[in-house]
Amino acid sequence: MNRRTNDRESVQLNCRLTGPGKNSKKLQGKTVNISRHGLLTVLVEPSTPTLDFLQPGKMWTVEVQLPSDHPFEPKCMHCQATVMRVSSGNGGDVRVAFKINYMKFQSYGASASLKDFAATDLALVRHPN
Repeated sequence: MNRRTNDRESVQLNCRLTGPGKNSKKLQGKTVNISRHGLLTVLVEPSTPTLDFLQPGKMWTVEVQLPSDHPFEPKCMHCQATVMRVSSGNGGDVRVAFKINYMKFQSYGASASLKDFAATDLALVRHPN
């Protein structure tokens, strides 16, 4: 049974995943598909110690690099997202499904934290739980 409320769009974009905490893990990945409330990523170079940090229920930061064909600085979709599941895909790759809690668009590589997601930010999209 499919419980999704939004269609998923297949799109392969580079993304950077940053784990919770001060000594957070940083991973490189690619998106597999994206919807309004979630995204599925595949890790570029997964390792066993890293996978221990990808536990369902943990909050991660996901920055999806957006395509650019203009002279301006690169932009990204910056998300605070919850790990929903971690699974093995075809060829032994590791797939991580995220539920998007907050999202905004910003310069790629600019650091932001949860406190940066103010209710007055016009670029902010808040999703009900």
